[in-house]
Amino acid sequence: MLINPPVVAERDGRYVVLDGATRTAAMKQLGLPHTIVQVVPSEVANQHAHVWFHAISGAGVEELLGLLRGVPGLELAELAPEQLRDRLQIEQALAGLLTADKRAFLLRAAPDATHDWLDVLNPTVERYTAWGTVERTLATDLAALKAQFPELVGLVLFPQLTADSILGLAAAGRVLPAGVTRFVVPGRILRLNMPLDFLRDAAPLAAKSEQLDAILQ
Repeated sequence: MLINPPVVAERDGRYVVLDGATRTAAMKQLGLPHTIVQVVPSEVANQHAHVWFHAISGAGVEELLGLLRGVPGLELAELAPEQLRDRLQIEQALAGLLTADKRAFLLRAAPDATHDWLDVLNPTVERYTAWGTVERTLATDLAALKAQFPELVGLVLFPQLTADSILGLAAAGRVLPAGVTRFVVPGRILRLNMPLDFLRDAAPLAAKSEQLDAILQ
């Protein structure tokens, strides 16, 4: 069953998935002709757009740094940990990294990179996700995270993104890495618990919409 419907916003005549990309991809792979979504106005999405941080556990800090230095077009710039949050926004960096041994790095697209920032960010996240174990978190306290994840080697911080920029990228066919964007939607529809057989049925969309309205009533 579909427990919680994905959240979408309209942009240029299309619906952009704000929350539920994995559910949407799974339903496409299952060949379901229709799905149920919660549509939110783009201005509401803009007010409630946030980002997750990535807590990375793995073999060691130096191994993680070596992995990142091998990403084409990615540049690591070390700086004082207390400067990281401010510089992350000011310099429009791809991300920031706090390591378990209390070092800090800005992750930037190299000036001579032949690809744009998203072409560097996506493979960066893909590489450390394949290398270690990644957990989404809102915490930034390394000691608390270390207690929760004993093999923690680093915390990746992402700059704040606006819903407008996210919708613009999606409308252009660009994809952000999984597990970065987070939308806190007022009035979120949860525990709909709709059987997949309802979505799989070949009945016309209008008929299914009427059935859904009746169920909700």
